[in-house]
Amino acid sequence: MAFRFIGKWNRSPDGDSPALWMDEETGDVILQGWKIDDQEEIAELLETSERSEIPENETVIRFPADMVNLLREVADGGFAGSDPR
Repeated sequence: MAFRFIGKWNRSPDGDSPALWMDEETGDVILQGWKIDDQEEIAELLETSERSEIPENETVIRFPADMVNLLREVADGGFAGSDPR
């Protein structure tokens, strides 16, 4: 694996997340964000996707809207801007 750190949220209260990486071999995107534990939110998310559960080996995270530009850069082939850290 060849993970490339793309960036993290510069307003993080603890300085560590949310964050974004790219697997340079596969192009996969790896996200670190705030785990959604609120069962009402989970229920609504499941309802809107017509699903009954989140698989045991998965989680749902919240990723700040002002970081979407980093996702776009990954989708366009990798980080191309200035260092967001």
